[in-house]
Formats: sequence, structure tokens, C-alpha cells
Amino acid sequence: MELSWRTAKVLLAVVCLLAAFLFQASSAGSIISRIGERLGVGRGRSNNDEGATERPTMVDPELITLSEDLYKLDQARTGNAGKQQLDWTVNTRSSTGRLFTRMNDALLTKPTYAKFIALLDNYNPVLGRSEEVTPQERAEQSSFLDAIIATPVMQKAWTFLKSRGLAPSSQSGFKDLLQRIWFTIYKRRGQPDTSGFEHVFVGELDGGAPNAPVSGFHNWVRYYLEEKAGRAVFQRWKGQTDPDIYGLQFLWNGHPKIKSTMAVGESPEMSVAVLTTCFLTVPNNECKLRMGGAPVSVITHKWTTRSAQEFYVASAYYDS
Repeated sequence: MELSWRTAKVLLAVVCLLAAFLFQASSAGSIISRIGERLGVGRGRSNNDEGATERPTMVDPELITLSEDLYKLDQARTGNAGKQQLDWTVNTRSSTGRLFTRMNDALLTKPTYAKFIALLDNYNPVLGRSEEVTPQERAEQSSFLDAIIATPVMQKAWTFLKSRGLAPSSQSGFKDLLQRIWFTIYKRRGQPDTSGFEHVFVGELDGGAPNAPVSGFHNWVRYYLEEKAGRAVFQRWKGQTDPDIYGLQFLWNGHPKIKSTMAVGESPEMSVAVLTTCFLTVPNNECKLRMGGAPVSVITHKWTTRSAQEFYVASAYYDS
């Protein structure tokens, strides 16, 4: 009888040890899983250097309606309605290093285009090197924001954001919001070296090495001007979705961009309206839209600080 009692105690001890082991393993797995989620590991999608997204979002019917309305307004304003008389053409099978085969440069003299182009030479593209913003450059930023806010496209986006409680009701407040999230200089590589506008619309180099890759650079006007100047060389077409959202691989001053996506033909105000709306509505995620009847996706990433009220655009681009 004594032997069976001792045996029972041994068995009980073994069972307790096994249970403790399994509990610890389960807890460790849970902790690792949570860490992975915080880092974005195994979650969402990534686009080369842009980072991972959160879990897929549901379709928002109001965003679908808004994006269709914005697209119609922009097409009518640029004269490309129905795509019957485009101001540009591209050759995605080009072997000459040039993507654009025709461009009506008169389009680029329109007020919002001209003010957008004035901003493009205000930046040092190398990450890790401090940016300095001059009074003249601040004036150019202010002039650009005034110009796009006055357009029907941006007014439409602003009305939507106000209805969601995501934008101030005053025009000055809305302008301040755009100024902060797009033009604030913050530290990406240890120095105040970047802004949302520079990353998305101008493009950056991930360091000063001769083969440093290109980061960001998702604007077609910027690409066209750099190609025209001989600084951008088209290499390969990497997919396309309607309406005119192109994926391409290119060299910029000899630096590789493995894949960039650009909505060719849209105005600067359309770019800012769409990307801002997605950034404020579904940050760090896929923003599902529709333009010209075609499904469109935008991915945005938020750069956060210790203050919940102080955040900036880290990246924002069309997905293809």
C-alpha cells in the first residue's frame, strides 16, 4: 500500500511538471506572437522598403463613393475625362530607358502643377543628412497648399474628412494639418532628414553609398521631369492597374528603385487629396477605393512620436 502511495505522488509530480512546461511554452508562444504582431511580422503586405501593413480592412462604401467623385472631378479638371484626349502617352515595353513617349508640357504650367514643381528642388535626397528649410521654401509650401485647397478635388476631400471628425472645420486649421503631416521635417536616420512630402513625392536615397537604393519616389510628375533631364532611366514595367496606375523599376542617378507605383496623369491636388484621406482614415493599412469603376488600393504608413497628437506621413502610395 505504501509503494502505491509513493508511486502516486511521483506521478502527480510528473503531471504537475508537465503542465507547468506546457503553460510556459504556451505563454512564450503568445508573447512571441504579440511581439511579431507589434513589429508587423507575418501580417499584411509589404512593398519593398515601405514596410508592412495592419490587418486587411473592410470596404468602406463612403470611401468608395468619395474616390469615384474625386476621380471624376480630377479627370474633368485635367481635360482627360473619358481618356479621349490624354496629355501624355507611355511605352511600358520601352528598351530606350524612356517611359514617356509624349507629354504636353503645357499641363505642367497649370497653377497647382507649377507650385508643386517648385517644391521638388528643396531637398537633400540622402537619408541621414540634415534638411534645412529656408523662408523661401516655407513660402513655396504655403503657396502650394493654398493652391490645392482651393480646388474642387481638395474641397471634396476636406468635406469628407470633416464629416469623419478627422480635419478641422476652418481652412487655416486644415492647412495647418496638411503642413504638419506632409512637410514637418523629422528623423528617419538619426538626423532631421526627411518629411512625408520628400519621401512620397520627391524620393530619397537610403544612405550615401554609390549603390544606395531609392526609397519612396511615387509621383509621376517628378519621374517625368527626372526622365526628361536624363536622371531617371526606365528599366522594367512591373504591373498596371486601372486607372493608369503603373508599377515600374528604374534607376535614379544610377541608384536602383526596384518597384515604384505611380498614378500617371493625376493632378497634384488629387494625389494629396487621396493619400491624405487614406492616411487619416485607415493609416498603416490598405485603403480600398474605386476610380473609373476600377478597384484601387492605397497603402499608408504613419510616423508616430511620444505625443499622440504629433504624427506625420511616413509613406503613402498606390498599390499595384
